[in-house]
Amino acid sequence: MPSLSRLLFPTDLSSRADAAMSHAVFMAKLYGADLHVLHVVEEEGEDEDELLRAQQEIEERIASIRADIEGPSVIKVDVRRGEAAAPVVCDYAEEVEIDLIVISTHGRRGVRRMFLGSVAEEIIRAAPCHVYTIRFDDELPAPRTPRRIVVPIDFSEFGARALRAARRIAVDEGEYHLIHAVEEVVPPGVYGLEYPSYHELSAEIEKNARAEMESMVSGQIGEGGTYRVVVRTGYAPSVITSYAEEIDADLIVVSSHGRSGFERWLLGSVAEQVIRTAEGAVLTVRAQENQS
Repeated sequence: MPSLSRLLFPTDLSSRADAAMSHAVFMAKLYGADLHVLHVVEEEGEDEDELLRAQQEIEERIASIRADIEGPSVIKVDVRRGEAAAPVVCDYAEEVEIDLIVISTHGRRGVRRMFLGSVAEEIIRAAPCHVYTIRFDDELPAPRTPRRIVVPIDFSEFGARALRAARRIAVDEGEYHLIHAVEEVVPPGVYGLEYPSYHELSAEIEKNARAEMESMVSGQIGEGGTYRVVVRTGYAPSVITSYAEEIDADLIVVSSHGRSGFERWLLGSVAEQVIRTAEGAVLTVRAQENQS
């Protein structure tokens, strides 16, 4: 069983957040983990009664969810004050040593989830741990046990770390779909140079890519798990999300750049687009040496 012991669900107390909390409750139960539910009061002031009211409201909503879903044995509720929600959530995750943050990519900011300033994307960029996101448009998909998992591979250490994280979160034997997208590049004719066409090279490209993925995955999946390597041509984010829909994947696992300082805010264009457009859940791996 995967070693996830502490999950965090940040809530803005919206009806959408209530619905998304069911995913956090489901996952905490699935992994036998403690669930931390955090609300950040962004307004200034020292009204302690306001914090107590918010905490009581969260506990009442959790009680309502528990009536429909058998949840984890331990749910801890905290309310904190801060100028902005995302930094408080990330500080809390580091303080409590959270293994996984579960968030919705919609919430109270509505269509603004498509812009880089949203709370969800700020958390994804700066979190000290992995982040599990659920896209919430008109309705929220039902929670799913992560068994069929898509892992994009770009032959970097980031892809290898994403595969290791997929193994950590997969339940039962796990079915891993490693996918590599080859983007066709055609130089402008103005250069007057002769290049072989992509179609002339495609067979060799696919053969070499498959061989590299087979080499990467060898010894990583472990006994019981199965895997498939897939090579497709096209814009990487579209290839990844389309394939996930095609096989009805339970989860896509992508890796952020996960560096320190200013660079920690550079999520990576492929990961960013996958998170924004995927129909199902996405696990963003914080690619630091201290993360699995």
